[in-house]
Amino acid sequence: MKNKIQVVIAVCLSGLIAIFVVRYMVLLERKYRVPGERLPVLAAKRYIQQGAVLLPEMTMETFVPGEFIQPKAIRKTDDLLIQELNSGKRIPVYVTVSPILEGEQIIATKLSVVGHGTGIGALIPEGKRSFVIVCESDSVVGKINPGNRVDVLSVFDDSVFTVLQNVDVLAVGKLLPGQGQIQERKGRYKDDAPSVELFQDFHGTQIPVVIAVTPQEAQVIAMCIEKGRVFFSMRSPGDTGV
Repeated sequence: MKNKIQVVIAVCLSGLIAIFVVRYMVLLERKYRVPGERLPVLAAKRYIQQGAVLLPEMTMETFVPGEFIQPKAIRKTDDLLIQELNSGKRIPVYVTVSPILEGEQIIATKLSVVGHGTGIGALIPEGKRSFVIVCESDSVVGKINPGNRVDVLSVFDDSVFTVLQNVDVLAVGKLLPGQGQIQERKGRYKDDAPSVELFQDFHGTQIPVVIAVTPQEAQVIAMCIEKGRVFFSMRSPGDTGV
């Protein structure tokens, strides 16, 4: 009698397991047979360099399955602008703190509010350090801006060497990413040169340029400065080859 009961229980359990397996397979089939709902999300229309003020025309709206939308992704262009209290004009909200590739989703972790939270500490990439090089202002102001990438050249006696390549510029004088790219001029925002006020605290003809380097690279540059002279060679946007 006991054996019969055990057999009946085993058959019932087997039946329940079979039902659950079939149900799971049906749900799995439906999941892959019916595509997920496609939702809008903003992506970069082109390569956007670090330190750029993020404008709506730099982005495009794309539709992707909901499960492929990145956490903290920006979903609409209206989120890139904010209405100024005094003028009522719509002005940009964000500046990029790291480069965004063409077609990459715009996510909040790569952005910072213009004029807020963009100090040097917030811009230093993980594993790197900020390093200050004092340059002649005529060779820097209006030519090199935060977010640019440069090669570092060193001159020893009559020889020139490229000591570092593809280096991020974090700051020029008091100029940080987002400053100087949009300025209010009679109620309008323009893309033009930084204000002289950003450099007026520096005396003479020299101005500090802050770059991001590894601890080992910092030692190399320090030696180059001690033994010779250091110059920058500007790279075009998107050129990251070494």
